Amino acid sequence: MDTLSLDQLEKIASLVADRSIDVIERESQATAIAGSLGLARRAIDWLPEAFGLVALEGLGVGLPSTFSAKSTDGTWHQLPIALEPLFALSVRLALQLPQESFRAIAEQSSCVNAVDSALNAGATLIGARISGPALVSVGAETYLSGQGSSVSGFEA
Repeated sequence: MDTLSLDQLEKIASLVADRSIDVIERESQATAIAGSLGLARRAIDWLPEAFGLVALEGLGVGLPSTFSAKSTDGTWHQLPIALEPLFALSVRLALQLPQESFRAIAEQSSCVNAVDSALNAGATLIGARISGPALVSVGAETYLSGQGSSVSGFEA
């Protein structure tokens, strides 16, 4: 499965962190960095999710080991996060970036948003388990024949 260098991923992360860039421009610039639209979309989708899970790791909630992606026939598939090599690389990057950049990206995570909503509704996190993200820009076919990678620090 195609992946990026840490340097390329960091450049895309700066685009994701920059809220002044619209979605189309972000995707265009990320595609120029990644070399393909598919790889750019994977990076744009996975950076916030990986950063969000890093942010949530110390809260005592159960972190996901899977994510969902829909195939072209409309079927949703639950897949191991370890199938996405950009996840492990994004976790590594999350631990290296300055707090301001880390936060700008983590706040875009669906997992962080779910925890925030639960807490605002008065729920407790004790014993809670977070469901993995559902990807909408990346089809399940990307992963159905992929090879997994080890993901240090998370169940995968």
